[in-house]
Amino acid sequence: MSETELKFAKRAIAQIAQMGGEHTRLLLEYIKLFSSKDKPLSLEETFEILVETANFWADYPAEFWQKAVQKLLSDKVSGSLKTPLDSHDLLLEALEIVQSFQNTESESTAETAPIVAPSAVAREPPEPFISPSPEQKQARHELNQSMIQKLNCKIFS
Repeated sequence: MSETELKFAKRAIAQIAQMGGEHTRLLLEYIKLFSSKDKPLSLEETFEILVETANFWADYPAEFWQKAVQKLLSDKVSGSLKTPLDSHDLLLEALEIVQSFQNTESESTAETAPIVAPSAVAREPPEPFISPSPEQKQARHELNQSMIQKLNCKIFS
């Protein structure tokens, strides 16, 4: 490994470490979308992708980032995403979709959520379930059988 490659490797590791946690795994999976068997990423390219994604990381909440990358990864598995990627356009699009969905969801929840005052009246517990008697079971069975016969007559008539 050359000195330049080592420098980019150190920078890439430092950049990944700043993101930390479970997001690191997602970030590494996202970076793989830019690579192919025929043309693996160089350490310099990897570092460039990390720096670019760090900007997105700063601009969007972590949950948006997570959902957007998971969407891209599931698209790859389903075959609807062609790799290797050559830009972050799909990630940005997914981030915008997640953000607009979250905004719409929070607005609709705020508008439609009923305001419920706390109840001062204690509710009575529901009545306990009492198993039907054998006579009740037999009567229910006979009723069901007669309804089935009526339906069969109408269906086959």
